[in-house]
Amino acid sequence: MKSLRFLMCLVLVSSLSGHCFSQGKQQNNLDALRALLKSRSVAKVQLLRIPDDVMTSSAVTPETLRVGSIYSVIYTQEITVTFDPLLSGLTSKNEDHPSDLRWGVLFFDVSGREVGSLFTDRYGQVGYFDGESVAFGNRSGGNLAKRLHSIISGLR
Repeated sequence: MKSLRFLMCLVLVSSLSGHCFSQGKQQNNLDALRALLKSRSVAKVQLLRIPDDVMTSSAVTPETLRVGSIYSVIYTQEITVTFDPLLSGLTSKNEDHPSDLRWGVLFFDVSGREVGSLFTDRYGQVGYFDGESVAFGNRSGGNLAKRLHSIISGLR
């Protein structure tokens, strides 16, 4: 019986440490993207959008949004000024969940190589960061979708 309890504790500790590691890894990647943005190493950002009122036959995935977005805007100027507030205070933690994505943001370096990507649902709460399923949080208030809306509102 004691060995069974020990084994259960070992499994619990192992699963928790794996979750903490993956949460830390995603947060480190988010911090690295922020650093690239601040150092002006991001030369282009592409914003992808499928409006919330557009009905789809299945949940929208990152791949679907990449090829089937209704709106696509490319930014090559004032990238840091525009997108630093988007990432400021943003947190992510691994979370496995189905998502119906409505926003995509792709970050590219000067050679055109994608250096980061994030996708989120209409509420800015869940999505994908660099291909990993995550839940988004924000230490400084305001959710991700509202921040994205504020970026595109300047285009009208």
